[in-house]
Amino acid sequence: MRQETHFTEKPKEIYFENFSGTAPNKAWMRRNIKKQTVTPEEGDAYTEYTADEVYFETSHSLDEVQADKDTYWSYGETWQPGVLDAEVMDNKELTEGYNNLQNGQLDLYDAIAALYETTNL
Repeated sequence: MRQETHFTEKPKEIYFENFSGTAPNKAWMRRNIKKQTVTPEEGDAYTEYTADEVYFETSHSLDEVQADKDTYWSYGETWQPGVLDAEVMDNKELTEGYNNLQNGQLDLYDAIAALYETTNL
C-alpha cells in the first residue's frame, strides 16, 4: 500500500531490516521526497520532509531490491500481510516470458519476411 509519510529528517530511499532468515525482511521504499516548511497556526515554523512510501516483507535481499526498484515498488503498492514474495516472483517470471515471446515473435516475422522476399523474386 502506498501512503504519504512525514519525517523531521530526510529519509533514506530504501530502509531495510534484515532478519537473516529468522523472519521475513522488512522494507520501506520512498519516492518523491520533498522538503517543505510548515507554518502552524500557533508556534514556530518547522521543516519537514514528505515522501510517497510503500512497505512490504520479503525473503529477498537488499541488493535484489536495489537492483529492481520498480518491480519491488509495484509489489509494495499491493502487498498484503501474510503474502511473501508471490507477486514479485510472478512479475519477474511473467516479464521474462513476455520478453522471450516478443523476441520469438520478431524472429518469426523476420523469417516470414525472408520467405516472402524469396518467393517474390
